Amino acid sequence: MGQHVKLLRRWIHTRIREIEADRRYRAAPALVQINAPLALIQVAMETEVGVLKAVLVRLALIEKDLGMKRDRAPRNYLMRGRRPMHYTHRSVS
Repeated sequence: MGQHVKLLRRWIHTRIREIEADRRYRAAPALVQINAPLALIQVAMETEVGVLKAVLVRLALIEKDLGMKRDRAPRNYLMRGRRPMHYTHRSVS
């Protein structure tokens, strides 16, 4: 798993650099009323960069929390401490 994590990190950093190098991302924020397609593209790019950075942070936290090599993280670590989805959407009476 350690080698896979390295490949994932490399891919994430490459993808972030690709997005940040795009002129549409660097351009001034577009207004939906004036240029809706560009505004949607910019929002999508910002969201993707945010998610990728969050994944990097989560990987670092997992490694720190486990205090072990990357290739020894248990498969179910990301779900530890979380309730199954059907419990999170119960209605409260």
